[in-house]
Amino acid sequence: MKVTVEKLPASQVSFDIEIEGEKSQAIYDRTVKQLSKSINVPGFRKGKAPRELMLRQIGKEKLKANVLEELLQTTLNDLAKEHTDIHAIGSFDLGTSFEDLFVTFVIGTPLEFKAIIDVHPAIKLTQYKDLSIKAEQVDPDLTEVDKTLHEYQVKKATVVPVEDRAVDMEDLVTIDFKVLNTEGQEIENATETGFQISLEKGEFLEEVVDGLVGLSLGESKEIAIDLPADFFNEGQSEQPVTFIATVTDIKVRELPELDDEFAKSISAKETIAELREYLETRIIDDAKANAEANINIALINSVLENMAELELPSTMIIRESERVVQQQLEWLTQTPEGEKLARQIVTKEFVQSLVNSNQPEAITRIKKSLAIAEIARLEDITAPRAEVIDGATKLGQAINDKSVDPELLKQITEDEIITTKVMEWLKANSNIEIVPAGSLKPLETEDLEADEQVIEVEAEVVTGDN
Repeated sequence: MKVTVEKLPASQVSFDIEIEGEKSQAIYDRTVKQLSKSINVPGFRKGKAPRELMLRQIGKEKLKANVLEELLQTTLNDLAKEHTDIHAIGSFDLGTSFEDLFVTFVIGTPLEFKAIIDVHPAIKLTQYKDLSIKAEQVDPDLTEVDKTLHEYQVKKATVVPVEDRAVDMEDLVTIDFKVLNTEGQEIENATETGFQISLEKGEFLEEVVDGLVGLSLGESKEIAIDLPADFFNEGQSEQPVTFIATVTDIKVRELPELDDEFAKSISAKETIAELREYLETRIIDDAKANAEANINIALINSVLENMAELELPSTMIIRESERVVQQQLEWLTQTPEGEKLARQIVTKEFVQSLVNSNQPEAITRIKKSLAIAEIARLEDITAPRAEVIDGATKLGQAINDKSVDPELLKQITEDEIITTKVMEWLKANSNIEIVPAGSLKPLETEDLEADEQVIEVEAEVVTGDN
């Protein structure tokens, strides 16, 4: 077999291959011999039928196709074993279609064809040591403690009817309303009876919320507003309207006291003081984690800025795009509502459109992953086997799914350990300036999971986590 190797753009390698006729003849003879022992030809015992009758029974074209298919598959498998130095990704594509090869293929004569395969791109980091970066400080906002507690007060509040006063902010107000355009005509789908609004900033239309304050039970009011586009009807443009509302019911929330009993009702803490301390600690830790994430993002972005242009193979981009989409769909189906929505909208065409639209993000993720792997190689950063096994075991216990491949868990764990170590190495070998919050333009989001975990305080309070 003669093979000529040529490097192509976009991280591909081409093989021009010439196979001796003896190989196809050997496959043909072996196949015919095997079939002659099993095929039934009317009027003859197995293996005793004339060759021509047997071939007619099998079908000469089918036999030729089987020989060509085996010849190609065997040849490409041998190529992959012999050329491990090219770091191939995916499988070979034929430069000429199977159908066209079949037309010219003659058993027992030389066969020439081209095969192309994607390969791992060459990485060149022009600078990754002594980087100079700026990262924003993240200060903990301890006012979030009171906001979180108030939100849970609202959730646990008792709702009481009001008859002796006008509407005030934070009331639950029920209204009947209609909306008129500048010509005094009612806007379609913009009439409602028994519509309940919680009078808080960010709820419903701000001008309406403010306009209802001060109204008494049964009182009506015309409120001039600029109706946002698509608010009641798809395709509806932004326009000035008159919102006419009549108050039909007023209720007030009676909030529970912020005492020890309240703390026990929403968390595993025994006292409100313990709960406050816990929330403050989580907010402080969250701020530290976000500040650390800012440093990591700035560092990896600086590495990418100093990385030579990459020609990423399509196979790698498509695989990563599919992985991004899979993560998105897994996130969507975490709740019953999301799972129901997924069943309604997720089709083969929808998934393919997501894969296509996520390719830019996939390319960024690939570049970051390749950069981290290259730094690990250059600086001989590895993950100790014991750490990998221990981490994979814990990950498997957390997932609690016996169908997950243990080797995959080890690979995930090893990647995480190496990523963490590379980021620690970069921080130790870079010049980092911490600047006030808001002084830099927004950083590109980063998916270094260990450094970018956002702590959702409310969720932890509800579940009673310690």
